[in-house]
Amino acid sequence: MYKVRLTEDQIRERVVAYFKKEYRFPSRLYKIKREYRIKVFSTTGRADLVLHKDREIIAIVECKEEGRNKDAGIEQLKSYLSVTDTRLGIFANSDDPKHWHYFENFGRLKIEPIKHHTFCSFVNEFIEDESKIEDRIQKRAEDRIEEEEAERRVTQKAVYDRAQKLIEQKAHEHISEGSTNQYADNQKIKYDSLQSQLTQTQDDYNQLKTKYDSLQSQLTQTRTKLEESDSGRWWGWFLFIIAAIIIIVIVSNQ
Repeated sequence: MYKVRLTEDQIRERVVAYFKKEYRFPSRLYKIKREYRIKVFSTTGRADLVLHKDREIIAIVECKEEGRNKDAGIEQLKSYLSVTDTRLGIFANSDDPKHWHYFENFGRLKIEPIKHHTFCSFVNEFIEDESKIEDRIQKRAEDRIEEEEAERRVTQKAVYDRAQKLIEQKAHEHISEGSTNQYADNQKIKYDSLQSQLTQTQDDYNQLKTKYDSLQSQLTQTRTKLEESDSGRWWGWFLFIIAAIIIIVIVSNQ
């Protein structure tokens, strides 16, 4: 039965999956880039995969279609290792890491094949270095957290003390404001009471004036009638005097 060959892209993704599974790359310090540009003399090539730390390239991977282009792929990989002075390289044209070709760059165009386990030991050295760096980063992070916690406690106490002072100040202002408001309320009650008394006095005066005007009118009418009758002149004066007395008594009683 005819077997479908894995494409170059599929091989490349198998290599990425291998690094993720075996070494947990990419990680905080180490990244994997695809189609990484590398200038080789007057031309620019693209490495299929590059494992790098910051600007430093740790390993270069060149991939080809399954079972194809071994010699050309290895030569291309070696040119990339030489111009970048990268220590480790992989040529992969299968899905099995044990069948990949591993290389170490000793410099001065000396690039030699190495075993799979040798490559793994080199990568483990990088991982150990990364762990040490991560431990230092973690330690610095923990120290910084402790410093920030101490600063937070100091700040929190200062805020608490400030809040207590503000509460006391507001309480004092509230007491003073309460006393002022109570005095104002008492004065308003007194004013309202005097205003009510003044209104009542005005009503009483108006009623008395009405009665006075009515009696004055009656007295005037009576006097006019008496003056018209000579025979009743003295009798009229008598009634006039009586009416005047009555008005005086009423006004005095009010």
